[in-house]
Amino acid sequence: MFFAPHFFLFSLLSIISTIHILSATASLYFGAVVLVNKKGDKKHRRIGRYYFIAMILCNLSSLFIYNAFEKWFSPHTLAVITLILILLGYGVLFLKSFFYKYPIHFTCMTGTYYLLIGGGINEAFIHIPLLQPYFGNSSLFKLAHFITILLFCVLLFVFWIKNFTQKKKT
Repeated sequence: MFFAPHFFLFSLLSIISTIHILSATASLYFGAVVLVNKKGDKKHRRIGRYYFIAMILCNLSSLFIYNAFEKWFSPHTLAVITLILILLGYGVLFLKSFFYKYPIHFTCMTGTYYLLIGGGINEAFIHIPLLQPYFGNSSLFKLAHFITILLFCVLLFVFWIKNFTQKKKT
């Protein structure tokens, strides 16, 4: 009976970690499907809703995980930023006749996917023994993040140019 609170806490942390891992994995999948497929159709909206729900679960659960450093640290702040972006990116779609809603939506959602991938890079460097010595200020760690952010910036740039030229033609 003396260990019951500790067992309960361990079980709760296990449940939170499981929710976090499963929702992060689902977010990776649904986000990739949304990014590579046609935009605006029923499939996009359905998979996009799955992505939205999975990202909300992933980022809310991450706020309760402290086993890496036993305190609040930068990934928790990034989770809050991601929650703001995902809510803004999804919420802007409900505005009627707002000219910039699709660029804002795409930018916010792409930003959340970048933060998800960046979080995955951080997790890899924290938990994979071969990469652990490079976590932090190493060139390899910085290069992984640089390549990722560069790819997402190119993706955003291509979208903005495509969106701008389509608006100019009509």
